[in-house]
Amino acid sequence: MVTVEMWCRSRSGVIAGVCKGLAERIDIDVIFVRLVWALAVLLAGAGLGLYLLLAVSLPREDRLDQAYNSRVFGVAARFARRFELDVGLTRAAFVFLLFATGGTMLLAYLIMYFILPSEAELR
Repeated sequence: MVTVEMWCRSRSGVIAGVCKGLAERIDIDVIFVRLVWALAVLLAGAGLGLYLLLAVSLPREDRLDQAYNSRVFGVAARFARRFELDVGLTRAAFVFLLFATGGTMLLAYLIMYFILPSEAELR
């Protein structure tokens, strides 16, 4: 089993728990994370996209036991388990690359589906 400390959303956050989860993980007051997020939304608009990306990708702290469950073909979970990475950040990177590459990452994702070891082999 992967032993890295996981990035996760808080179950008691204001919207989806992303800011509070990040603040708890890096051990700072949540107000600072929320201020940075608000500035990113107001100044560049990228904060909203990043927030949505993390809200979809990061597991909630009360559901960490389900974090490695397969979502879409289970590629991100298998990749994270194989290379001992955080599954939430791995999913976020996959989704980001899917949009950043204009969909080209989808081909790489499908190839990884066939070449990565199965869940049974990884355990």
